[in-house]
Amino acid sequence: MVIPQAGFYPFWFWNGVQEEKEICRQLAEIADSGCKGVVLHARVGNQIDYLSGRWFELVECACAECAKLQLKVWIYDEEDYPSGNAGHKIQAMRPDLKQKCWKWKEQNGKLEFFIEECDRHVDTLHPDTVKEFITLTHEEYKKHIGHYFGNTVEAVYTDDESFLIAPTYGIVWSETLEKEFQKVYGKTTEEILPAMVKDLPESAEVRKTYYRTAQKLFLENFIRPQQQWCRENGLIYTGHLSGDEGPRSLSIKNFCSAEPYYKQEDIPAVDDFLLDMGDLGYLRRPYSTREVRLNKCFQKSKNSHPLYTYKLAASVANRSGVNQVSAEIWAFLGWNMPPEFLEGQTLFAIGMGQTLLTPHAFYYTLEGKAKQDCPPSYFIQQPYWNMLKKKMPVWSRLAEKTASSKAVADTVLVIPEKFLELHDGKSISGDQDTALDRADREFQQLVLELMRRHIGFDLIEEKELASGFGKMEYKNIIHADFTEFDKLSPLWKMDDSEEILIQCRCDSDGKCWYFIQNLSGKEWKPSAKFPEGMSVLYDPLRERAVFRGERFPERFVLPHGGVLLLLPEYQGREVAFEKSEFYEPSEKYTPDAPGLRKGPCGEYEYSLDFNGVYSVLEISALNGVMEISVNHAPAQVLWGSGRISIAEWCREGENHLQIRFANSAGLRYGDPEQVFGIRSIYLTK
Repeated sequence: MVIPQAGFYPFWFWNGVQEEKEICRQLAEIADSGCKGVVLHARVGNQIDYLSGRWFELVECACAECAKLQLKVWIYDEEDYPSGNAGHKIQAMRPDLKQKCWKWKEQNGKLEFFIEECDRHVDTLHPDTVKEFITLTHEEYKKHIGHYFGNTVEAVYTDDESFLIAPTYGIVWSETLEKEFQKVYGKTTEEILPAMVKDLPESAEVRKTYYRTAQKLFLENFIRPQQQWCRENGLIYTGHLSGDEGPRSLSIKNFCSAEPYYKQEDIPAVDDFLLDMGDLGYLRRPYSTREVRLNKCFQKSKNSHPLYTYKLAASVANRSGVNQVSAEIWAFLGWNMPPEFLEGQTLFAIGMGQTLLTPHAFYYTLEGKAKQDCPPSYFIQQPYWNMLKKKMPVWSRLAEKTASSKAVADTVLVIPEKFLELHDGKSISGDQDTALDRADREFQQLVLELMRRHIGFDLIEEKELASGFGKMEYKNIIHADFTEFDKLSPLWKMDDSEEILIQCRCDSDGKCWYFIQNLSGKEWKPSAKFPEGMSVLYDPLRERAVFRGERFPERFVLPHGGVLLLLPEYQGREVAFEKSEFYEPSEKYTPDAPGLRKGPCGEYEYSLDFNGVYSVLEISALNGVMEISVNHAPAQVLWGSGRISIAEWCREGENHLQIRFANSAGLRYGDPEQVFGIRSIYLTK
C-alpha cells in the first residue's frame, strides 16, 4: 500500500452544471496552487444526475486531465453526505434499510419506547446495506474509470460515517443488532431499554454491551467491506466519523468510540468542523464552544474537543506506523471568516500530526443555493486566491516533513471504558450537564494539562490495550485519575511556555527535531537553553535558518500564531538573526497606514516611499492578506498581520514599498458591511 504524499487534497464541490472546459480550467488552477490532488464531491446545487452516464463522462474528463497535471484523484463516495446512501437511492430501493432508533417519552413516571425511522440515512449495521452501496457507487466508478485506479485515482474518501446520524437523538436499533444483542446478552433490546435510559443495577453492563455490539456490527458489516473493496482495487480507504469532534455524548450515540474505526482505515481521518478557536487558544481551554468559534450560527454551546480529536487519530497513526492523519480542515467557518485565520490554524493542525489536508472546500460555482452550502469557498471566487496559491506549497512542505517523521511519546493516556457506562437518557438526549459530561470534562482537562506541560503522550482506548502498542513503546501508562505529573519527563522543560505548542518528532535516521507554535495570544520571548543536540532555529514559512546556537538569543520574539522548527543541523538558505522577523526591534519608523474601511470584495493597492535601510516590515491588518514588494523585488505573501524581513531589498536613500491587499468574498456573499484594511505599518531595525 502506497501512502499518499502529504499536502492538500481539497474537496472540489461539483455543485452546478459541470462542463469539460471549465473542469480543465479549474484543475489547472488547482495544480498551480501546489495541491497534490482533489476530492471529487457531488454537492448541493449539482445539476448533473449523480452516477448517471453524463456524471461519469465528466469524472473521466477530470481523471484524464489530472493525469496530465500529475494530480491525484480521491473519489468522494456519496452525493452530499453522510456516506452510505448512494444519493438516497438505497432508501428508495430498500425502505427496510432506512436507519432506525429507539426513542422514548415519559408520562406519569412511566417510560414508553417506540422505534423511529431516519429517512436521511441507512442502516449501517445490516449487511445488505453495504452490498447495495458498493454495487451502486464503488462498482460503477470501477466500471467507468477503473483503468485509473491505483495510479491517478488514489483513494476513496468516506464522510460522516456512523450508525446513528448526528442530528438524531435516540438509541440505535436494527434487526441485525436485535439478533446479535440477544445472542450476546440473552435479552431483547426492548427488555433492556429502561437500563439504557435510567440508572438501574444492570445499566453499566447493558450500556457497554449494547454500544460495543452496535460498533462491532458497524465495523464488520459496513466499514470493513468498503476497506477490503478498496484494497482489492488498489485504492486507499480514508474518511471520518460523524461527531468525531465531540462532545462525548454525541460520539457514543453515533459510533460508540473512534479508535476501532481508525484502525479499520488505511489512514485515520478527522474533521475539524466545530473544533476551531478564533483566537487559536487551544492550550488555554479544553473545549471549543460557540463563544470562541468563528461561525456563530450554531445555537447550542456544543463542547467540541480539538486536542483530543487530533491527538487520538495521530496516536493510532503512530502505533500503525502510517504517521499520517487525513484531516478535513477549514470546515464551515462562514463567509465572513477572516482569511488571516487560515495560516495559524493550518500550522496548528500540522503540528498536531495532521498531514493530508482536505480544505472544505473549493466550489465549482457559487450560483444559486450552492453559495450558502457550508461556506466559504477557498477557491477562485476569493480575492486572495492567487496569494493562497503561493502559501499552500509552503504549508505542504511542512506537512511533508512532519509525515516523514515519527512522534516522540513515552506516555500513553488510557481513555476509560466507563464513559459508555455513564451514557444515560439525559446524555443520549444531548443534555450537557450529566455524569458523562462531568467525567469527560475532567478527562479533557487532563489532556490539556499534559499538552501544557509538554509531555510526549498518545491516547489509547481501554478496550484496545489488549491489542498492544504496535510500533510505539511507552514507558508510562496513565489513567483518567492521574495527578503525579512530576513523574513524567517533558519533551522540553521551559518556563512560561504553557501556551506554546511543542512537539518532538524523530526522522527515519534517528535525528529528532521540535515543532514550536505560539498559541498564547501575545508575543513570546523565551530565554531557555535548547535541548541537547539542537542548534538551529528554522523558519518553515520563509524556509530558511534564522539562528544557530545553544539557547534562544537575546531579543528573540515569536509572534502569536508563529511557528519555528528547532533542528539539530541544517544546510541551506539562511538570514542573520538581527535581520529576521524574530528579532525584537530597537528602532521603529511609523509611516501613515491606509486604515480600515468598507468596500466591495477585491484587491486594493497601496504604496509609500521611505528613506534608509530597515530590516523588517511589520503590518497590522484586518480581514485580508497581502503581497508585499520593496523596490520592485518579487512579491512576498504576508498572511494577515505580521512581520516580513525586507533587509535584502532595502538600500540607502529612497525605497519604494508596494502592498497589494486582498479581502474576502464574504463581502459579497456574507456581511457586506465588514471592515477590512491595514491598521498600521512599522519599519524596524
